[in-house]
Amino acid sequence: MPDPERVAAKPALRSGDPAKGRLDAAIESYLVYLRVERGLSAATLQAYGGDLAAFAADPVVASDWDHSAEPATRYLSRSAAGRGPAGRPPRSTSLRRRAASIRALLELLYAAGLRISEALNLERQVLAIEGSYVRVIGKGNKERLVPVGDVALDWLARYLDEVRPAWLAAAAEEGGLEPARGGPFFLTARGHRLGRQAAWTIVKRAARRAGLSNRVTPHTLRHSFASHLLEGGADLRIVQELLGHASISTTQLYTHISGERIREVYARAHPRA
Repeated sequence: MPDPERVAAKPALRSGDPAKGRLDAAIESYLVYLRVERGLSAATLQAYGGDLAAFAADPVVASDWDHSAEPATRYLSRSAAGRGPAGRPPRSTSLRRRAASIRALLELLYAAGLRISEALNLERQVLAIEGSYVRVIGKGNKERLVPVGDVALDWLARYLDEVRPAWLAAAAEEGGLEPARGGPFFLTARGHRLGRQAAWTIVKRAARRAGLSNRVTPHTLRHSFASHLLEGGADLRIVQELLGHASISTTQLYTHISGERIREVYARAHPRA
């Protein structure tokens, strides 16, 4: 008897189209991985399978899906605008949660200058919204307190109020256990701790949408945090403490950015420059 999970999730093959055949095979392999390696429930597999089948059925992406990420990006844009194959947009609550979760992460990386590993290892209880700081465990298991600005705090509070509880509840319905207290701060929609690869993808996609270069990484946000503090006149020792550097010589690597900025302003503003 065929496996009902695979039958429900497997998209229909279209004969005579090699690209479509490769896409169907890739989707089937991915669903097998989710079922066997990840142990996802039948309901979750059905949802994934339905989404991927709709993607595979889109005529725009079917023949060009494995050449670049552009067909997928266009498909998602059309789907979000209500122009998917079924003509139905995703639920607005899902789109809001997705956007809020991405914005929480990006704002915190910049506002607190965290390493990506530090952000992903945060536990729920380390953020004090009222005190406007986050407690970070950095390299060498050293703890530091880092202030968080109002903009990032607003997005983090929204994530904690609207997104994280909903994702934990969904995970509990699928058989997972909701933590009694604490637990990972940044989660996936399935209630698991957000992984490094997914976080890098979030940053890369956000950079592309903002028209920035492909060289933007999570560390770019940390670098910008330090450079902007120094350009604003912050003491080098304070920046060292905020970044969690063991040696001030490491922090000094950022000072050339500040020097370049000073020379740029001088050249533009001084009458004899």
